[in-house]
Amino acid sequence: MKIATKYLLFVLVPVVTSVAVLSAGLYIRSSRAINEDVDRNLSYTARYLRDLINKEIETVSGDLTIILTNKSLEQYFMYLDINEMDYVEDARATLEENIEKIAMVKPQYAALMVFRSDGKGLVNITDKRVTYTYPDPRKRRWFRSALCLSKGESYTSGVYMCPEHKVPSLFVSQPYFYRGRLRGIGSIHIHVQDFFGKLLSDIEVGRRGYSYLVDSKGIIVAHKYPSRVGTDTSSLESTRGALAGNEGILVERAETGNISMKKSYLPLHEGLGIIVAQPLDEAMAISNRVKRYVVGISTIVTIFLLLLISWVSRKIVIGPIRELSDATKKMFPGDLTETVKGDEIQHLAEVFKLAARSVNEHISSLRQIQERLKDQRQLLQTILDATPDLVCLQDRESVYQAVNTAFCQQISREGKDIVGKTDFDLFPADVARQNREENLKVINTRKPLEREDEIQTPKGKKWFHVVRVPVSDAEGNVVAVLCSGRDITQLKQIQARLIQSQKMESLGQLAACIAHEINTPLGIILGYAQLLLEEVPEGGDMHEGLETIIKQSKICGKIVSSLLTFSRETEATLVPVDMNQCIEEVVRVLEHSFKLDRVTIERDYDYNLPAITGDKDKFKQVFVNLLNNARDAIGTDGTISITTRLDEENSELVISVTDTGRGIPPENIDHVFEPFFTTKAGGEGTGLGLMVTYGIIREHGGRIEVQSPPEAARK
Repeated sequence: MKIATKYLLFVLVPVVTSVAVLSAGLYIRSSRAINEDVDRNLSYTARYLRDLINKEIETVSGDLTIILTNKSLEQYFMYLDINEMDYVEDARATLEENIEKIAMVKPQYAALMVFRSDGKGLVNITDKRVTYTYPDPRKRRWFRSALCLSKGESYTSGVYMCPEHKVPSLFVSQPYFYRGRLRGIGSIHIHVQDFFGKLLSDIEVGRRGYSYLVDSKGIIVAHKYPSRVGTDTSSLESTRGALAGNEGILVERAETGNISMKKSYLPLHEGLGIIVAQPLDEAMAISNRVKRYVVGISTIVTIFLLLLISWVSRKIVIGPIRELSDATKKMFPGDLTETVKGDEIQHLAEVFKLAARSVNEHISSLRQIQERLKDQRQLLQTILDATPDLVCLQDRESVYQAVNTAFCQQISREGKDIVGKTDFDLFPADVARQNREENLKVINTRKPLEREDEIQTPKGKKWFHVVRVPVSDAEGNVVAVLCSGRDITQLKQIQARLIQSQKMESLGQLAACIAHEINTPLGIILGYAQLLLEEVPEGGDMHEGLETIIKQSKICGKIVSSLLTFSRETEATLVPVDMNQCIEEVVRVLEHSFKLDRVTIERDYDYNLPAITGDKDKFKQVFVNLLNNARDAIGTDGTISITTRLDEENSELVISVTDTGRGIPPENIDHVFEPFFTTKAGGEGTGLGLMVTYGIIREHGGRIEVQSPPEAARK
């Protein structure tokens, strides 16, 4: 065998073997990756379907909440409690009309029902019409379970066979509380196939795949194909796995027939399971196509490599060897004039070794530098992330080069979504324009820039102390701007409170001086007026004028008394006070008059409160002022809520008085505790009630705050 042939065999056999091994490995890895992708898609579809179903059930719970918050239901129990039976039936009829309207726009619900907690039916809308036949719910699990729930919670029952329509059904129920007591249960009846069937039909699983729901017995209760509802799948491993609370993927036969299916299963809730299935041949179709592509491409690559190696070997290796062989043959006859070039291959190998050694040393040096830079960059990023300040670095074009974790959290974006973008990509146009102008000013002046900025965030307004500093390169050119922002909201709040406290202290001192100066002449005026009144006959103008002087003097006396109370000029009687009892005594006095304006008072007491030392009468005055202010803010038809709780962490007793009134404009909140400040019409208030309240709370070492959030309960 010739040396050229041996060389070709020596080179080509390993190449062909390597190509075959690589092709086999490529096919195995591709098939595994495709199978994993199919499994991921099935699992994602099953989880997505579960999220959609839970979202639909949450929508049902939301509709049920709307029904139970109907004003007519509250009126029903209000009249029932005061035994106004004529109004009770009117309220129930109004509630029935309102729920019937909901049933007309929600045709997917089989029934809408409201029961009293004792099982008596109030409303039953079945098949979009009113019926006065009420099933006894007390033996139903959905009713009993709802009785154990707290306010705002919902219960979703398991699937059972509806006795009237003979189809799988379930209930969503909620408790209804009136004045803190459980008074009723609301429930929505759903036919599972009618409600979830369209959802299952809209979920695409390949071309021939589908999804379905099974109950605790393994019976299909909802399917993309309605004809399969009622099929028993309890013998299938996917059904048993889902009902056991497990999640997984397997290959098994279809629920009908012997077609092999790849299925993803997971539990839903209350004995329900979700199954997503796709025919195995359809799922593996891509893998089979990949196999054919890999075989074809491997064949083409192998033939190409064979031809290329053969040509290159003849030009580079076999040619020089033949030239050396011919020169050697000419030397045997004695022809020594023939010369042969040096061994190019050996020379090339030596040069390659030298180059490889040099490149390897250079690469090792670069890797060491890269590792050091990586460590330094990681250390710098860790330091930046550890600081609570907002830190970012922008180049001369205001493109973000680096940001820390606090900055990302402030604008609710990931770092990768910020780096490489400008302010115009992340903020409103006016904010981005201002940031750009400040960056240009820092770059042009080479001086830092500081400012305090108020920013509206989802959690409310915040104050930041912003500093922009120029960053220069080795030649002194400004190449970037480093910006840091420190949250000074708490500092601003403390400053505002300090100013308010100082202002109120000054007002208290002023009130004390005014009260002392007025009280003496006022007492003299009142005394002489009363003496003159005894000597002047009744019925005359002078008698009427003296009565007016006495009346107005007494009003001034009350104002002086309020001013003295605010400035702590009156002595307090300190005794242990049960705050819940103190509040309840005030509520019992005011509640009847409030009801005349249809204003109700709700209590939520923490009965584990310790007694505190204070003046009980002054505390009562505080609660009278707060409740009257709340009633005045509501006018008519509203609710006042009183909550007490113990803040164990701060060792504080917290009392909250909330009303549903019109609220306080933001520009007035800082003035509500100032003397003579009032928004009431002339003659309806002196503007001293909250001032006195502020003074009493401060006298007892406490603090009082006012909140008036928009579109929410007022505190």
